[in-house]
Amino acid sequence: MKCILFSFFSVVIANKEPYNFRFAFANTENSLSISWTTNFNYSSDPLINYGLDKNNLNNTQTGNSVYYVKDSFHHHVTLDSLNYSSLYFFTAGDRFISSEIKSFNSMKNTYPLNIAIYGDMGVENSNKTMERLKNRNIELFLHIGDISYADDKGLEFGYNHKYEITYDAFLSSISDFSNSKPYMISPGNHDISCHSIWDLGCNINFRNFTAFNSRFKMPSNGSKNMWYSFNFGPIHFISINTESDYPNSPTNPYSFIGTPSGGGFGNQLEWLENDLKEAVKNRIERPWIIVYGHRPMYSKIILDWPINSKSRVRKAFEKIFLKYKVDIYFAGHIHAYERNYKIMNGKKDANGIYHIITGAPGCQEKASSDNYLKHDYTAYYNYDDYGWGELVIHSKNNLRWNYYLSKNEQIVDTFNFSKYVD
Repeated sequence: MKCILFSFFSVVIANKEPYNFRFAFANTENSLSISWTTNFNYSSDPLINYGLDKNNLNNTQTGNSVYYVKDSFHHHVTLDSLNYSSLYFFTAGDRFISSEIKSFNSMKNTYPLNIAIYGDMGVENSNKTMERLKNRNIELFLHIGDISYADDKGLEFGYNHKYEITYDAFLSSISDFSNSKPYMISPGNHDISCHSIWDLGCNINFRNFTAFNSRFKMPSNGSKNMWYSFNFGPIHFISINTESDYPNSPTNPYSFIGTPSGGGFGNQLEWLENDLKEAVKNRIERPWIIVYGHRPMYSKIILDWPINSKSRVRKAFEKIFLKYKVDIYFAGHIHAYERNYKIMNGKKDANGIYHIITGAPGCQEKASSDNYLKHDYTAYYNYDDYGWGELVIHSKNNLRWNYYLSKNEQIVDTFNFSKYVD
């Protein structure tokens, strides 16, 4: 009897421990949002106790909790004005319950700075990529849409427990790096709803990017996690939403056939132009403007759903990017790798924008195998292997891009981006 009681109380205590921590930049590069999950709701607002001395966690910040389906509560707390290049200790909980002491290193302010960039990563076929990423010295992760592929799991009606299990498994699998380094996300087509067959049978609490917006906390200068911007070293990063909230977007609140309904988060294009207006004022200090969004504007793939989706993205965003001289646009969606020369209005042009697709870290839909003829603006492509990209900031004026194969960590494509600013 004592053994049974001991086991019961051990389970209860274990279930009180938070799990699947994920970090993200807040509105400044020396502020971080810390998110985590519990199987119960706190009695008061979630909070973080933190400090530079593990025996003296003398700072406290409170946040908010989000709940959208049973047995899963997601908590978000933002820490501001952190020292650079410092080791912090923290506990997570509320006024009554506190986790074990954990730690993280704050943002470095010295070069080099390594950024991992990829889209379309799930729990299947991604083990090699995740293992490589875990063992590399990455300071920032950009996951450009299609987070976990939970929507491909199960065709249950109502509450889809396979969706939640898959999402939790994905967050657990990336926790070796997302629990201490910023893991930034963009919305993809697999992030809209709980089923890949539109909203048919899907509980309303799963729809319209609900899990995507509930489980993560991106900078608050945009609209939820749908679009936002932040600074990292000499780069101004902008995350856009290629799925909704622009004219003729793949989904909208009234979609029914062919895609789940989604959107209604605001005027994305107006926000984007205002953000770029501010970014170009500061190009002496921060000369690079890099945008990332799930769907590409250009690729070797001819067919996609919805029809002409690449041209829809181009029509909405390319003119604005060119106007404010965006340097690079990163995309995923295609489960392959493509690096293009500078492109303007569909043609190779020295005054255009570099376009890079890095959508093959691994997912259950496997790598793309469509091999069409190269365009004259295609510099390099790989449609056969899983892999991921890294952007290395060597200095204010020099960035280096490397594309790695997951199977052997071999660099198969590399390129230097340089500009000279006083």
